[in-house]
Amino acid sequence: MIKETQDPRRGLKIIGTYNVRDLGGYPLENGGSTRWQRFLRSESLFELDANAQSQLYDYGLRHIVDLRDPPELEERPNVFAESESVNYHHMQMQPEGPLKIEPKEDASKGERLGQGYCAWLDHGHDRVAKIINVMADANDVVLFHCASGKDRTGMIAALLLGLAGVADDVIVADYTLTAQYSIDNYLASFENPELLPPSKRLQKKMDPPDNIKTWQDFEREVCPPETMHYMLAHISDVYGGARGYMETIGMAPVKIDQLRNSMVA
Repeated sequence: MIKETQDPRRGLKIIGTYNVRDLGGYPLENGGSTRWQRFLRSESLFELDANAQSQLYDYGLRHIVDLRDPPELEERPNVFAESESVNYHHMQMQPEGPLKIEPKEDASKGERLGQGYCAWLDHGHDRVAKIINVMADANDVVLFHCASGKDRTGMIAALLLGLAGVADDVIVADYTLTAQYSIDNYLASFENPELLPPSKRLQKKMDPPDNIKTWQDFEREVCPPETMHYMLAHISDVYGGARGYMETIGMAPVKIDQLRNSMVA
């Protein structure tokens, strides 16, 4: 376990959320660290009361980037969507239509998930460019999120951390940290089905699967390290790293530098 993931400043204790994390404090390979109160990653924000919203605003939040699809927004609208004080950007990340993924022979479950991530990045250049450009233009705290704060959110977080100069093993650790933050809510959803969105809601109380009882189980089954290792290797091999990816999708070098400089403490 990488110690920086356990920094007490990492997770924000906001009632109505379970996976809001600051990307600050991660060491850079060439010295220094990522800046606190620049980027937050999260699950969907749909049940924050006024006090919880004020907590985030007081933390510096001024921009929300919602990566979800329209049906997800309809089921669980973001509480900041109509805000007059926080800029809300709905920017669907998932490409339209089915993605063609050539299965790797003998691929593990984690690698198959990683293949899916790579397909999204390869076929979603325009969408990812718009997302990253919004983040680069924002001078205040930006919170980006999907439904659970794992897949789409994890991919964008990896690109940001990679651009800043964070080592791959730390990026992977940030990705798998979702397990520690999500396990309690996951287990509670079997006891309280209303915690799940309507389309995925259980019909009755159930016992959780036998193979997911702890955060270590959740990590192994839902967000295994090999998934992010696979995606990072692909970005390196195909694009030359996070910066190369951003250049390939059409971001201006000056905008990329602007984004990186804003992330470095």
